[in-house]
Amino acid sequence: MRRDKKAQMQQVFVFILAALIFGMILIYGYKAINDFIDRSREVSLLELRTELVASINKMTSGSDVRKATFNLPPTVDYVCFLDLDKNRIPLEERHKQALCTEGSEYYFPLICDAWVDNVDQNIYFYPMTDLTLTSKPIEVNQYPLPDKGEAKGFLCIETKKDRITIMLEGKGDRTLIEESTEE
Repeated sequence: MRRDKKAQMQQVFVFILAALIFGMILIYGYKAINDFIDRSREVSLLELRTELVASINKMTSGSDVRKATFNLPPTVDYVCFLDLDKNRIPLEERHKQALCTEGSEYYFPLICDAWVDNVDQNIYFYPMTDLTLTSKPIEVNQYPLPDKGEAKGFLCIETKKDRITIMLEGKGDRTLIEESTEE
């Protein structure tokens, strides 16, 4: 009888130890998978930065027009391009634009603050990521907003299937960016 109790205690101890080891493996695996996902997001953002900035910078000096499609991480809903030229968009006018107007579809307060404060970065992602980009000068055309007048000095493009397609036109000292209507 005594031997049976001792054997049962050993079995219970083995089961507890096995459960602990199994739990530790699960936790380690979960952390490893999350780390892998985070690293893949970082890599995709770095690739995006390289491609996007290189495309804009390459177009600046010429007068070519090119359509470009960029893949984005699934966490990005909008890409915003800001015209930082104070002559085209004076600082005092920036806070009146839809980007800075509460209730607007394009109201992104952090991006607005950076634009109004004349921060050097001219490409932003929303929801905000750790990545903001600086390219050679960007120009965006005014375009109508539904029931809200015109957007001036910024272009925010909603991602479709985790990608955006834009038209790039070299202007000699800057790149004109427009949303492509074609897929």
